[in-house]
Amino acid sequence: MPIVATRLSLVRTARWRPEFELREDGRPLGRLLWGGAPGTAEATVGDRVFTLAPGIGCSAVDATGADGRLGARLRDGEITLGSETRPAVTWLRNRTKGTCAELVGPSCSATLRVRRRTVAGYDVAVDGELQERELLLLLAGYDLMR
Repeated sequence: MPIVATRLSLVRTARWRPEFELREDGRPLGRLLWGGAPGTAEATVGDRVFTLAPGIGCSAVDATGADGRLGARLRDGEITLGSETRPAVTWLRNRTKGTCAELVGPSCSATLRVRRRTVAGYDVAVDGELQERELLLLLAGYDLMR
């Protein structure tokens, strides 16, 4: 089965507020908006809203849904989804020159690179099927930009 390659972008959409949008071919897939309590952000994927908040430690983030359930958790370079015990992907920051970060899973990977165009943000390349890709990419963007 061929590997599916997808190009996305996480771009800044507001000049004075820290607001970013995840897009595929110009179509919005999700939104990341800083605000509320210090260090927190709101990630919107479709009709689901998650609060992203730093956890204990330098690279720890929790994505909590509006219903209070955990959507994703980043701890020590591993991201788990919901109540799963096994990590869905591994989070690697600043791996090689020109690459900001990578998400690596069993049959997929995603690379985030700083945009070199007119709009601030990140270019995202996804190879394979990344489970909950929008939430994982917004979580990765939040961890890179905080």
